[in-house]
Amino acid sequence: MRRLLTACLATLAALLAPAAAAQITMGPYQEAYGEEQPVSGRGFVGVVLADATGPVALDRLEVFIPQGTTGGLKINVISADAKYRGTADASLSGNASGWTPLKLKPERPQVLSGYSTDTLTLLAETAGSKPLLTRWGAGGKTVQIYVNSERSDTSVAWRKDGKIEVQPCRRLTGGSLVRFDTICSAPADILGPEPVRIIRRRGGVSLEPVVVPLAGIQ
Repeated sequence: MRRLLTACLATLAALLAPAAAAQITMGPYQEAYGEEQPVSGRGFVGVVLADATGPVALDRLEVFIPQGTTGGLKINVISADAKYRGTADASLSGNASGWTPLKLKPERPQVLSGYSTDTLTLLAETAGSKPLLTRWGAGGKTVQIYVNSERSDTSVAWRKDGKIEVQPCRRLTGGSLVRFDTICSAPADILGPEPVRIIRRRGGVSLEPVVVPLAGIQ
């Protein structure tokens, strides 16, 4: 039990720590806005460490780089209505690890001002397509997973102290919710080697769970 508590405290300390010295080189940030943008078939759309709903601030964006990560990263900024999409490639240098700033430079700030952290999400991935945790600046203590519920009842499940805990997800309302319509929240201290799972039920039938592995969060 003491070992498990120590591991949980270490995870939380890493997640709340200040950003590391920048050891990441960003490529051009490319934006598309207007008609619905192509989307992937992944069950979840983005994973962000945040708290209450607030304004979008790409200048405060950070990504958690697991120790030993090398190669390139892919950054996606995605809106719920699927009308805005921003993408950028990044390359790691040296021994980049921990929280690292992502210096995205949007050319449509007026468009982004129309979204909030409820209706805009981020997905950072390694070259091997493993998702990484991002955050809107330091301070957030809640992991928010953005999901397309496919009109199902949705919950988030994780293991803590040997027990499975389940919490209902929050369905968004209003506006066009094409790309995602649900936010599943969990406390940051549950992150570890085991993935978080999104549980979906529709018409009394369980759908295949959506597994959310977060590389390097231990």
